[in-house]
Parts: sequence; structure tokens; C-alpha cells
Amino acid sequence: MKKHKTYEHNGLNERQCDEFNAAKTLRGLSYIALLYIEYYINEILIRKLIHPEKIIDENELGSFKNKLTILEALGIFDDHPKLLSNITLIQRIRNYFAHNLLASERAPEPVINRIKRLVYFDRKNMVVEYDVPWSEHVDPLKSQLHVCSISTTNVLISIFFGIPGLSGKNHEAEPNA
Repeated sequence: MKKHKTYEHNGLNERQCDEFNAAKTLRGLSYIALLYIEYYINEILIRKLIHPEKIIDENELGSFKNKLTILEALGIFDDHPKLLSNITLIQRIRNYFAHNLLASERAPEPVINRIKRLVYFDRKNMVVEYDVPWSEHVDPLKSQLHVCSISTTNVLISIFFGIPGLSGKNHEAEPNA
């Protein structure tokens, strides 16, 4: 199992946006979205726990679902009730594509329903209707997944930066990533 690596946060959000913009399919977009979401979930756990390596780097407790359950138990989602819903929906969208080798480019009904249930968070982490002018010219499902995934990650980032560092473990930092 690959160990979690902490990256310098300067520029990471811009890189995420670049990767989202380069994604050509819902499948690719869902993979990228969940990678960034899980990265910040790991970072939050590193800040909150004394021995985060027991959760992040050791397989028994390190499943995505277990990490979410631990964050729930810590009350991380208490002020953001729709955040956990978005994370779970994005995970289920990604899981659909990861487990359906020959999934077509057309989104199946379960994926469409999950994307339509995603909410958008504004800069104050409040759920609002999103107005994305550029989305008129692209696939509306892809633009909703794109925008809601980035706003979901942004809420995780704000939670991360709002938590004082408590962890006893220093993960290897990669400069200028």
C-alpha cells in the first residue's frame, strides 16, 4: 500500500483546477475528484489524530469509508451536513466507473442521479445555486460534477486550514508539488 505523502499546499489547488479542466470524460473527472478529496481527508486526519499513520498508512483502518466514519465521529462534518453527502456521491460516481470496465461515454441513470444530487458550496462554504457561465457550452452533467467537486474540495481545504496541527507523525513533504 502506498504511503500518504503531504505536498506543499501552495499551488495544489491550481493544479487540481488544471487537472479538472483537462479531464475529457465523466470517468476521468470522477477519478481526479476523488483523489483530491481523499488527499484532503488524509490531511485532516493527520492534523486531528496523534497517530494518523494507524488510519492512513495501515490497511486495516485505512479504507475510504473508515476515514469518513472517523471524521464523522470527530464532528468534522457537523457544520457542513451536505459535505459528507457530496463526498459520498462523488465516491459512488467514481466507483461506478472504476467497476464497469466497458462503461459508455453516456452517463447511466445511477450516475446521472448522483451528479444531479451534488450541491455547490460558495466561498463561505454555504450551499447555493451555482451560476457557471462557461457551462452553457459543455455537457451539463460534466460541468456540475466539475464545479461541485471543486467546491467540495474547497470546503475540505478550509476545514484543513482551520484545524491546529496535533499530529505526532510527520508525513514526508514533497516540495513544490
